[in-house]
Parts: sequence; structure tokens; C-alpha cells
Amino acid sequence: MSAKSVSRRACELKGASFSLSVVHIFRFDLDEIAETLRPKVEAAPELLKGAALVLDFTAPQLSMPSLAEVEELLVKIRATSLMPIALSGPLDRVGALSQALGLPIVGKGRSLKSHDAPEPVVIEAAPEPAPVITIEPAPSSGGTMVVSTPVRAGQQVYARNKDLVILGTVNAGAEVIADGSVHVYGRLSGRAIAGARGQVDARVFARQFDAEIVSIAGTFRVIEDVEPEFKGAAVQAWLDGDRLMIERV
Repeated sequence: MSAKSVSRRACELKGASFSLSVVHIFRFDLDEIAETLRPKVEAAPELLKGAALVLDFTAPQLSMPSLAEVEELLVKIRATSLMPIALSGPLDRVGALSQALGLPIVGKGRSLKSHDAPEPVVIEAAPEPAPVITIEPAPSSGGTMVVSTPVRAGQQVYARNKDLVILGTVNAGAEVIADGSVHVYGRLSGRAIAGARGQVDARVFARQFDAEIVSIAGTFRVIEDVEPEFKGAAVQAWLDGDRLMIERV
């Protein structure tokens, strides 16, 4: 590399888009919030351990907690291995909390980006709690779990020790997880997590690919990082070393 190609600047500010999980708080119950988040991390530790999190206090029915209560909530959430990095909500609700906690406010008109950067894509939970579809631990590995109904926003399907086959669509805001491979025969618009317990030869197959996140054994890509020719196409995703590869099928 020539000396001319090396920048003499100490740093450079650029816009960037990141996918952030958002916890919408409808009722301030410290234990219930922690117990809701913990199994999510346990189901996909390679993806969610250390993941950045935004706490949303927008819900109009929410009675705003005190600073001490929010500090206790942060401790409980960090104990699940998630990392709260920002708050979201009306300024009159979260402005003082933001200053006291040293956390930025994100949302409409505010973000963690520079002024000229594109609006970041935020993966949010459904506005109301939705049923969670699960499967009990299998006595041995192998086998397949088949779901014949669409997976709606806010739902989670987890095939423990099995492959997962979704015959319908996986809507945006939904999450499908398997310790083996994930097969989606409809449109995949939500999150697809294969090899949740580290199975590096797991794969993700989709008839129409538009996934918010696709992950295999902890290596993931977000939709912004996927080449345009794969969006809406029939694809498979697999690991090549530490790289998550996608190709048409």
C-alpha cells in the first residue's frame, strides 16, 4: 500500500444502518420483562447474546417508572446477556431518563446515525403480545417439525433438536428457529435462525427470500447486506467457514 493511500485523519464520521431489537414495554413488571427475554436468548444464544437492545416506552397505557426502577430493569436485562443501548419514546417521558442514564433516544426524528445517513432498519416486536409456538425437547436428535399455518408477526416457532419446515409464509416480525435446518416454502420476511445450538452444517431454504435476518450457527446477515438479486428469489443459505453464503436454487 502506498503512503498516499493511507489516511492521515484520526477518524471519520459516516452514516451506517444497523438492525436493532426493540422491547416494547406495555406494563412495568421487572420480573416478567426479564423472564420474557431470557428464553429468547437461551433459544438462540449465538445470535442474541450481547445483542444491542432499545427499550421503548411509547405505550400510552404505561405508567412511567422511576429512575431507580429503570436502573434495576437495566441490571435484569443485562443479566439475560442482552445489552440495552438506547431508549425510545416521547421526549417528555424519556428525556430525563436519557440524561440520567447516559443512553441516547432513538425513534422518529432521532437516531444513532449521522444527519445524512439513511434511516436505520429497526426490527420490532408486534405491538401486542402474540402466541409463541414451541416444541418440547426431543429425546434424541433428528426428525422434522412441520408447521402448516403462516407464522404471524410476533410469533416464534422453535424446533428443538430438529429441522423446521414452514409450509406457508413467515411474516415480518416473526421468528423461526431450528437446531437443524429451516425450510420455508412460502415467503420468508421475518427472522430465520438455523443451527441455533451451533450446528454449522445447517442451512436455510426459502421459496421467496426477504428475511430481516438469516442466521446459521451464530453467523448472520441482515437484509441490507443481501445482494438485490437474491431478494424475492428462491435461495439457500449456508456457512463457508465463517462466511454466510446465499445462492439461488
